[in-house]
Amino acid sequence: MFILFIMPESTKDASLEGTTNIKGTVKVARGTRVSGLDKSHVGLDKVDNTSDYYKPVSYYTELHVKAKIADLIGGAPEALDTLKEIATAIGSNPVPTDLGNLITAKANILSPTFTGIPKADTAETGTNTTQLATTAFVKSQDYATNTGLGLKANTASPVLTGVPTAPTAAANTNSTQLATTEFVASGLALKAPLVSPAFTGTVIAPTVLSSDNSTNVATTAHVKNQGYATLASPALTGTPTAPTAASNTNTTQLATTEFVKTAITNLTGAAPGALDTLAEIATALANDENVAGALATTVGLKAPLASPAFTGQPTGVFGYSPAKNVLALGSANDVPGTMIYDEDGDVFYFCVKRAGGKGVWKKLVPLAV
Repeated sequence: MFILFIMPESTKDASLEGTTNIKGTVKVARGTRVSGLDKSHVGLDKVDNTSDYYKPVSYYTELHVKAKIADLIGGAPEALDTLKEIATAIGSNPVPTDLGNLITAKANILSPTFTGIPKADTAETGTNTTQLATTAFVKSQDYATNTGLGLKANTASPVLTGVPTAPTAAANTNSTQLATTEFVASGLALKAPLVSPAFTGTVIAPTVLSSDNSTNVATTAHVKNQGYATLASPALTGTPTAPTAASNTNTTQLATTEFVKTAITNLTGAAPGALDTLAEIATALANDENVAGALATTVGLKAPLASPAFTGQPTGVFGYSPAKNVLALGSANDVPGTMIYDEDGDVFYFCVKRAGGKGVWKKLVPLAV
């Protein structure tokens, strides 16, 4: 590769014929004729000045295009490294649906699900590996002895013997997984027995009709619907009834009207009708709230009937009466404090009070001296 540099004011000719490896800078004067120069001297030895269809690209461009094509082909085999070969391989079908159908009809390598009647090579009798077992392999096992399938249970309705074991499912499992005794025991530990169950927490049950009268469990809603009175401060209506307590009962037991009536009868006893109430007795006592003191004062002013000891100047009406019968003394004119004596002079009668419109007399007998 060289650079031709034209210098001014020169008429000499320069010849490059026979030169194939010129490097650096060649200086010639303006007007100098240079001969022997071709396309190889200027880096165009790979260029052919033919028509565009047949014109080759430059050497470096060709290298770049080939590199890109190689990247496109990658590691494709020679039989499939052109679009034509690929089109032929897929049957010239722009959308290979048949290939998709073929893939769909294939089983996965991981956990395949076969249909129809799958076939496989039959392993040798006694093989104990992960190789598929065909029906021929199964039939070839020793049924007569307790080896091989003779010790196996059927998948459908197996009849197990001995003490079969299995993994214990989680506590809340609800599926077709086998339930071990451990699973059942842990579940029953949370259950109440049918006989005398002891519930904890807040027990919930269906509420039966309010008219139900059976052994069904009664919920709080059922009890509320009965209209029962509360134990504390019940508000009873209608005519409540209760057992009548004994007449001498003194407890918090309910008192019926019969109990009260009996208690009142026992209180009044044989009192007359005019004095069988407190009001009647109060009237008889002149409504004096200190009647006991008044009576004591009055009685204190009286002399005893037996051996009275009078003081002061006793006064009264003393008279003679031939009657010896005290009953004959009573009359409307009798005056309390009056004393009379009989004809013998040894019997005296004293009028102590009036009652029933006449005096009440007491017989007095003088003491012997």
